[in-house]
Amino acid sequence: VPAEISALSGRELIAAEAVQAKVSTRITIRHRPGLRAAMRALHRERIYNIEAVIPDPKSGIHYVTLQCSDGVNEG
Repeated sequence: VPAEISALSGRELIAAEAVQAKVSTRITIRHRPGLRAAMRALHRERIYNIEAVIPDPKSGIHYVTLQCSDGVNEG
């Protein structure tokens, strides 16, 4: 699926005595039915945890924005 992927911010977390980086990412794609926040997205061997699915503000059916995080738990 063609997508626009934009890293928004990054922060380091200390978990289990190991430093891990967490990056907030926004992915914009064409609308697809059935997308849920419990899913993951994969792009070039990078796994993104989908945290929110936001429909486009005008029609709600042309595209969706996925608020994601990656870098922790392999995605």
